Amino acid sequence: IGADRFMNKIGVVLEEINNIKNTGLVRIGKDEWRADSETSISEGTQVKVMKLDGTHLVVKPIEEEE
Repeated sequence: IGADRFMNKIGVVLEEINNIKNTGLVRIGKDEWRADSETSISEGTQVKVMKLDGTHLVVKPIEEEE
C-alpha cells in the first residue's frame, strides 16, 4: 500500500510547519510524519495531505479549501 494511503487524509499539526526554520510534524491517524507546506501552519491546525515528497508529507490547512 505504501505512503500513498495518506493522500487526501486529514491530520493535525504537532509542531509548527515552517519551511524557513525547517520544522514541521503532523499526525495522520497513529502515524507521525515530517511535513512541509507552502505557508507556515500553527500547531493544532487541521491539515489535508496533498502529496508525498520524499520522506515528508506536503500539507495544506483545511480552511484554505473553502
